[in-house]
Amino acid sequence: MSRFKLVVSEAFRSIGSNISTSFAATMTVLIGMFLLGLLIALGSWVVSWSDHVKDQLEVKVFFVENVKSKQINAVGGYLGTLQTDGKIKDYQFISRGEALHRMQKKYPELTADLPSNPLPDSYEITPKHAEEVKQLSASIRGQKFAGVDRVKDGQQTSKRILQVARVIEVVFLIAVVVLLAAS
Repeated sequence: MSRFKLVVSEAFRSIGSNISTSFAATMTVLIGMFLLGLLIALGSWVVSWSDHVKDQLEVKVFFVENVKSKQINAVGGYLGTLQTDGKIKDYQFISRGEALHRMQKKYPELTADLPSNPLPDSYEITPKHAEEVKQLSASIRGQKFAGVDRVKDGQQTSKRILQVARVIEVVFLIAVVVLLAAS
């Protein structure tokens, strides 16, 4: 009987002395797995958000005030060939009236007292890949179309968005690899 008591007491003493180590190891694994899951979820959300923002990057071609339809069609024809070549996803002509309507919808307080429509006719062009915004705008500028006032690509904004997206993707990828290796 004393031998049984000794075995039972040693078992409980062993469990008692190892419980803190077992608890610490279990909590470390749980915390690591929680952080890994959280990082993967946040990383996939941020990548999805950056892809969404990249999809909103576009090139705008603004025409002079008294542009002729022949000049608008020339730009449209060039954009059609770029679309056929797979360089742009979509392009859309925005008339002066439609541009004013959009502006009134978006900023009613700014457009309330306008005596006339100050907005030009334009094309909105969505590139196939957001990284090609600069090349696309340079290509359109290089054609030197008659009737085109300016080509706007939001260069500062697009450059910054692409840099931030790249950095975020790399940081999350490194963090996931480190946590996977640690777990």
